[in-house]
Amino acid sequence: MTFSERMTILQRRAAQQEKRAAQHEKEMAGIRKLITIGMKLLNRNDQQINRLAGDLRSLAAAQKRTEVALKGLIETRSNGNGQSKRKIDLQ
Repeated sequence: MTFSERMTILQRRAAQQEKRAAQHEKEMAGIRKLITIGMKLLNRNDQQINRLAGDLRSLAAAQKRTEVALKGLIETRSNGNGQSKRKIDLQ
């Protein structure tokens, strides 16, 4: 094999390596972009979960108040021995 043939082979290999390196950089840039977008989505989801948890706590507190009020209403409608003073039409 002559010197010029070896140089041609080395030049081809160098060109292929440069092409692979460029492709690798392009893939890495895409991965970085995906990670950035994913982190933004996670942050948004965390905020939504926190809002929903707050809403759920508010609903639970409201339900407890409603249960207490309903229990009080039922107790006022009863004369103590399980018989109501008058019929309640719930429809």
